[in-house]
Amino acid sequence: MSELNVDTIAGSTGTTVTVKTGHTLTLVANMNAATAKITNLGDPSSAQDAATKNYVDTQLLTLDTLGELTNVTITSVADNEVLAYDNGTSLWINQTASEAGLATSGDLSTHTSSSSNPHSVTASQVGATTTANKIHDFAAPTSALAMNAQKITGVADPTAAQDASTKAYVDSQVQSKDALSELSGNTDDVSEGSSNLYYTNERVDDRFNDLFSAGTGITGTYDDGNNTYTINIDSTVATLTGTQVLTNKSIDSDNNTITNIVDADIKAAAAIDATKIADGSVTSAEFQHISTLSSNAQTQLDAKATTSNTLDEFANPAAEVDINDQDLSKAVLKDYAEKDVAVTSGTTLAIDLSNGNTGSVTLAHSVTDIDFTNVPADGTSTFTLKVTQDGTGSRTLAINAITVNGGSTVTGHTSGNAGLTLSTAAASVDLVTFLFFDADTPLINGLLDFKNS
Repeated sequence: MSELNVDTIAGSTGTTVTVKTGHTLTLVANMNAATAKITNLGDPSSAQDAATKNYVDTQLLTLDTLGELTNVTITSVADNEVLAYDNGTSLWINQTASEAGLATSGDLSTHTSSSSNPHSVTASQVGATTTANKIHDFAAPTSALAMNAQKITGVADPTAAQDASTKAYVDSQVQSKDALSELSGNTDDVSEGSSNLYYTNERVDDRFNDLFSAGTGITGTYDDGNNTYTINIDSTVATLTGTQVLTNKSIDSDNNTITNIVDADIKAAAAIDATKIADGSVTSAEFQHISTLSSNAQTQLDAKATTSNTLDEFANPAAEVDINDQDLSKAVLKDYAEKDVAVTSGTTLAIDLSNGNTGSVTLAHSVTDIDFTNVPADGTSTFTLKVTQDGTGSRTLAINAITVNGGSTVTGHTSGNAGLTLSTAAASVDLVTFLFFDADTPLINGLLDFKNS
């Protein structure tokens, strides 16, 4: 018997279960010991073994002093030392109170008479808490005394000029001067001079008339009898109402609105920049091209776009022509060249067909990976690679790790499944063509070891 499944083992006087050598007792649920002990247990060795009392006690004894802790360093312990944290070593170390920056009884007895005593002392140590102490027992202050927003109570009303005032004294003094009749002196006490005058309404009127100075287009008329002043302006001053001709005036268009402007209001030589028109995207030079149009521009463009037009009616292209992956049919090509794409040597060759369909590389590495990008997903495309060995030679070109447009790695197909072995001589030249159908695994053809004799 190699396996026994038992749900319950019970007996009136106890039951013994013996597991013989070569067999294993496996618990499939929690075991309730019902306050009983598990005895004769071996000390644990694996992380999840049950621990014995002996193992736990032994482990605790290895960490029962400060010196055994991993972040504590204890050296040359002496009486009255303290445990302090050393930020430089990130360890707890033993130091004297002085080394740890703590005050000692010796410090207090040495510095009790020092005004620069850096150590903290209690109020009782300096005799400041006994009821017998009075403020007059202390020396007179030599600087401002901050009361920390606290009151001084029980103060007597002042008699001398520099005595502290009480609230009652201040209130009584203010109350004695809270009516006009209680104020001392009168206007006769103030001597009138050139800069010290009593300003009545009449005197203000006269003073204003004296100070007002007429300006260009502005005059003033003072009526002393009616106490009025009239400001007069002529036609040279702009007003908010009426019609006036402004000459050489600047108007802030950000803060003002000019309405009812018609063509006749704009000078023929105004030379307004075209970027001020509509959304500002057309320059004056571009706008000026309209002067050569003999009729409606759209009508002329539509006429040029009819199927009767041929390419030879247009000027020769001065830049690359992109036909946007459209078919080019019934074409007879002559005097054309394919762009030679410079491929960088490396253990991985990166070839982007959007740059061209032919290229060349001088191998300075053995190639283990070829990554093609922008291979047309529909139709047939090729890339012909001229491979030149560098001065070392014997560089290899692996075709079993090819990716197309970021797809998974594939092995290229060769004729007869013969693979591809490059010429090994230094400076030797091979021609390798990769043929793609709908961006699938490339078909590879190699023309090897080109020579001039």
